[in-house]
Parts: sequence; C-alpha cells; structure tokens
Amino acid sequence: GLANTKFRVVKSNTSFSVPEASLGLIADGSVLKMLSNCDKENNLPLASYLALTGLPIHAHDMMRFGLATHQLGEENTIDALIHHLASLSISNSPNYVQDTLSMYCEWDASLDIDEVTKSVLGSDIPEEEEGWSSEMKQLLIDSFQCDTVEETWDRLASRDDPWSQSALVGMQGAPPLSLLATKRLILECGKLNTMDSITLTERVATRLAISDTFKNVVKRIERGDQAPETTIDQIRAVTTDQVSELFDKV
Repeated sequence: GLANTKFRVVKSNTSFSVPEASLGLIADGSVLKMLSNCDKENNLPLASYLALTGLPIHAHDMMRFGLATHQLGEENTIDALIHHLASLSISNSPNYVQDTLSMYCEWDASLDIDEVTKSVLGSDIPEEEEGWSSEMKQLLIDSFQCDTVEETWDRLASRDDPWSQSALVGMQGAPPLSLLATKRLILECGKLNTMDSITLTERVATRLAISDTFKNVVKRIERGDQAPETTIDQIRAVTTDQVSELFDKV
C-alpha cells in the first residue's frame, strides 16, 4: 500500500483519505505510522486531520506533504507507466525505476515546491483545491494539534469558517469510540516503529470489529440509513476504561 513503498505515483486527479473511523473502525498501523512521520516532516498535524475527519487531500498536496513521490504527466497514462515498469528486469537497480518514473512524471519529490509552477499542478484544478493556504495551515495547527478529540472538536465548533465547519462535519460522521481510539493510536504510533504500530492497530481493530459500535454501523449500512450525527456529549460519555479495553494486552 501507500505506506510501504519507496515510489508513490499519483495522477493530477488522485485523492487520498483515511475513512475508517466513519465505518466504526481504525486505520491500519502502517498508514498511521506513515502519517505520523509526515506530521514530523511538515510540522503539521495531518494524521489527526485525515484520520478523524475522513476528508480527502488531493494529488498536489500529497506531493507537498510527502505522501506521494511522483505526479504523472498529463500526457501520460498510468497503464503506459505500468507496462514500461513491468518490462524492467528484476535485476535492474532502483535507479532504473527512478529513471523510468522521471520519463513519465512531470513532478517528483526532488523539485522544490516553491519552484513548481501552476502548469505543473494542472490547469484544471479548481481554485479551492490548488493547495493549502497559510491560513488553512494555521487553522489545521490550531484545531488538530491537540491531545484530545474533545479539544479539537471544541476548537472547530467555535469557528464559523468553511474549512473548520467541513472538518467538524467529517468528525460528526464517525462513532465516538472510533474517534477516541483513532486519536490515541495516532499518539502511540508516533512513538512506535512500523511493525509495532501494525501489531497495536490489529489488536484494537479486532476488538472494535466485535463491538456494538461496528455492529451498529454494519446494520445501518445494510438498511441504507444515513449515519447518525455524533455529538460532543456522546464523545464525552465514552469512559477512559472503554477506550483502554481496546488497547490492553490480554
């Protein structure tokens, strides 16, 4: 997957999201570890934003934040790239892969983001999706650089700007227990290596999968019902012991 590869290629219309919390589950440990590393590299709480809201980011921001390494040129297709890569011998060094990617991609991680022109990003990108403004990044820091879900929720709810309200709506679509478990996992995976992060998230996911939280989500989806809107009171009603039971070793 995205978290376990050296080369990560996107197209101009690629988007990436972490929607597991909205399904009553949690993201894979390798993804949370990758996002934690991304947080450290960018000094931005992207892991909490993506995993708690389930909202997408787009190709150009995936490149900016290091989630992708190459963006495919507009005139090239992913099928052509795959065909070329498949023709390489297994004995070829990674440099051959890098050289092939450079042939097909117009933007790679070696480019200074400040030197990337609008044309490289693609002329058909809607204005609101051209990238994260300084104001948006500050909102991200102010809202999601917190130790608790409750604090993030309160900060978003206190603002009426579109970005904050969109993030809050994303969180409202996830069950309280999944939000709280996800936040704790983000904090813990940031201190663990990838394998230990995977082991931890497998333990939590296994227990969530047999919980009433997940069973209720499955029943709702089967009935075709809309997700109930989570409230801050419901989040505060979840006890520390309920969250800890998901994490405790047997």
